[in-house]
Amino acid sequence: MIASRRRPAIIIGVVVLAVVLPGIFVARKAAGLGRLGTPVHETTTDAPPPGPLRGTDGWAVKADGRLTDVAILPNRGEVIYVEEVAPRVWRATAVDAQTGAVRWRNSRGHTAHIEAWAVTDAAVVLAYHHSASRLAWRTHHAVSFEGLDPVSGKVLWTRHIYNLLGERPGDYAPTLASPSENVVYARTEFGVPNAVDTRTGKTLWEHPGLGGCRSDEIVAGPAGVAVSQRCPDGKERIELLSPRTGNAVWKTEISTPNLRLLAVGTNSVAVYQGGLVQQVIVLGPGGGYAATVPCDCGDGAGLSGGPAGAALLVGGPIGLVAADGATGKVMWQKKVEGGPVHRVLAQDGDAFVVSGDGGLLRVDPPTGATQRVVPGGAGKLDPSAVVAAVGGYIAAGSGTGFGFSGPAR
Repeated sequence: MIASRRRPAIIIGVVVLAVVLPGIFVARKAAGLGRLGTPVHETTTDAPPPGPLRGTDGWAVKADGRLTDVAILPNRGEVIYVEEVAPRVWRATAVDAQTGAVRWRNSRGHTAHIEAWAVTDAAVVLAYHHSASRLAWRTHHAVSFEGLDPVSGKVLWTRHIYNLLGERPGDYAPTLASPSENVVYARTEFGVPNAVDTRTGKTLWEHPGLGGCRSDEIVAGPAGVAVSQRCPDGKERIELLSPRTGNAVWKTEISTPNLRLLAVGTNSVAVYQGGLVQQVIVLGPGGGYAATVPCDCGDGAGLSGGPAGAALLVGGPIGLVAADGATGKVMWQKKVEGGPVHRVLAQDGDAFVVSGDGGLLRVDPPTGATQRVVPGGAGKLDPSAVVAAVGGYIAAGSGTGFGFSGPAR
């Protein structure tokens, strides 16, 4: 009799636990999703924008956390940097380029990282990656794709379904933007490339997946945005697209097991073809081969490039190569003092390279003449150093901070 009386109580207890425990679990999950991407500390300003850079005496920034990347905006008179302030806390800060004084900050807690960031005329775009969980994706808590006014730091718009793709968390990604067109290039959670208007945060176009191919890389430049797709039978499809419409300017295919997009010029695209035939290819008007440069460069990870005025530069183990950005024809090729080129820094028609010995060299794009700005050897810039350089202004340092300098006033 006692056992029979206990059985209903046990059954009721089991039923209560079966109902209550999932509710508690769901409530905790919901609370966790609600905390994702929580603003930590935002500073904006209504002060008038600083004038263009005209010389600076130099200053230094000590990061509060781990500095990941930095960018110089000469026409805005600003320097922007991104740092991991603490575990799962990331922040972007803009400082006055003349004084180093903070102009604005934008931070998020409960965030995995800032996946990448880019700058256009209308907005600084940050991609906060909060969580990779499927539930977060389904409830639009996984990312915050956010546009900020470059001068005041005020949030212009926020999206929750796109994220930029950088090579490392916190990377500045100028090749994922068309600044003058006010377009930034992203991917959906399904990997589909698309373009976002940085004035409004609205999607301009989404690239269709065709013929069983899958999206690979995106690189933008003066001629538009190049996208690559891995296709069946060992082929890579490359398309040059119009920034604001997504319409194809031209398409071509290359048979290769490994292809990397390197840079986009005024009417050309530089790519690296790996596999049995290893070479840098410059695709000219219409997507035809304008130039090929033999390159024993493995998977091509050691190559980088960018547009510098009328030239299209590619650097790596082969030294430095310059092609005419309009035709794709090679203008010159040379070895660089200090060994293989680690990085090409190209902006506003200007060009610098980080050499193999950790030096920083300024390059004259039409002729290839170089001028050593930061010597290699002792006190060198290691390949992972935080470096930005344009117009004689240089921000260089490590994960703990950077120094900024430029031509005398």
